[in-house]
Amino acid sequence: MDQPNTEQPRVEAIGSRVRGGAVILLAGRLMAGGFGTLVRMVILANLLGPDEFGLFGAALLAVGLLEVFTQSGLRHAVIQTDDVSRDTLDTAWTIQVLRGLLLGLLLLVAAPWLAMLTDRPEAAAPIRGLALVPVLMGLSSIGINFLERRLQYGRYVVLTAGISLIELVVSVLYALYSPTVWALVVGRIAATAMRLILSYFLCDTHAWFGFKLGKAKALFSYGIWILVSGLIAYALIKGGDYVVLHWLTESDFGLYFLAYQLATLPIMQVVQTVDAVTFSGYSRLKNEIPRLREAFLKSFLVIATVSFFLCSMVIAVAYPFERLFLSDAYTGISRLIEILAIWGLSRGLGAANNSLFLAVGRPALASIFQAVMLVLFAAAAIPAVTTYGLEGICWTLACVGAVVQPMRYPLTARDLQMSSWKIYLRVAVPLSAAVAAVAAAKALAWVMPGWNPWLHLFLDPLAGTIGFAAVMMLWMANRELDLKRVLTELIPVRYQIWRAIGVGTG
Repeated sequence: MDQPNTEQPRVEAIGSRVRGGAVILLAGRLMAGGFGTLVRMVILANLLGPDEFGLFGAALLAVGLLEVFTQSGLRHAVIQTDDVSRDTLDTAWTIQVLRGLLLGLLLLVAAPWLAMLTDRPEAAAPIRGLALVPVLMGLSSIGINFLERRLQYGRYVVLTAGISLIELVVSVLYALYSPTVWALVVGRIAATAMRLILSYFLCDTHAWFGFKLGKAKALFSYGIWILVSGLIAYALIKGGDYVVLHWLTESDFGLYFLAYQLATLPIMQVVQTVDAVTFSGYSRLKNEIPRLREAFLKSFLVIATVSFFLCSMVIAVAYPFERLFLSDAYTGISRLIEILAIWGLSRGLGAANNSLFLAVGRPALASIFQAVMLVLFAAAAIPAVTTYGLEGICWTLACVGAVVQPMRYPLTARDLQMSSWKIYLRVAVPLSAAVAAVAAAKALAWVMPGWNPWLHLFLDPLAGTIGFAAVMMLWMANRELDLKRVLTELIPVRYQIWRAIGVGTG
């Protein structure tokens, strides 16, 4: 087997590469993964209807339950550790393969019981179909983690585009042939198979079967907190699904499931980018506090700005989007999308802080804040959904995220040896811009209610963008933020997307 290529970028360049890589990966995810997923969901929503989407959501819920109980945190452990020997990689990959096989077998055997947990017995068949997904995931090259570790973000763009394209084509073609839940299942299997294939073409580092007990213990000692965090995150993020399934109708769940996917789609591109980019970059800087602090402050400002902008755009286009692209079966979904966009925003900002906690070896902090959100959600979810229906559960998630998010900042500041007001300022700036953006978009929609929905789809976000940019311009003079320099550093020539995809970029 080839020896792992563990060459790392110079410490001085890492902060810049984190920001440049974030632009590359986020742009790639939004153009390939985000747009492709949006097109796929819109087409399938109209071909299948809320009930089939709800059935697929129930199957994913059951699959996710087993996945979270068997996750090992190996990906984060491999990126964070300083030990990247052949024994470590072989051990990690062997555990990854065995976990995938075990999970696939459990899904096949336990499908009827898992379906009962979702109150959808008919979900047993798609659960069995999805059993192939973790097996294929487990067989993927361990080198995917090294794309993150070595900051090779351009190849991630290719990976994302390939996965998104194959899922779009396969699922839509199947839905045209047979408009059932199996279109979604087969599409997901095809996407995972594409991920497996591309992982060996795009990655330079691979592993083979091997196991060293000492290496496994070292990986699991870090990964245990990833498991704890994953369990809490599952209960929090999927808790709303269970509440809707048990307290409302199957069609309501299908509506909620699609609204959640559409509302959080743009922000999830940010979350996944943050996880892939900042964690690997911060891990390389964990022993250089001044440089880590500088990299975090600049990166967090960029992440917050992008997250608030995307949230405001989702709110701006939700209503015309519903009128233009969704059938009458989804009437009222735009209101749910607007509320859930706030929850997605909280997840994007939270991911930026969690990446720092994980990188500096304090994964327990990420788990603690997720636990606080879970307690608040559990206390409010059922009263909210029984009183206010779908809007109640959406507002519960949005409010919990908004309340807990600022609590992270003092501990983040302590790790970086600085005042927490520096972080609060970097939230206040794009927050004020997002408020202006939403106000401008809603004002235009209110003044011109009779306009063609196509005009609103274009003009509402345009008005919002102008409002957002105007407020951001007002903050340009703030010396603490130095917005102009931070933003102009984002896309240096060497990080242009077309070049990043090239093999020569490393």
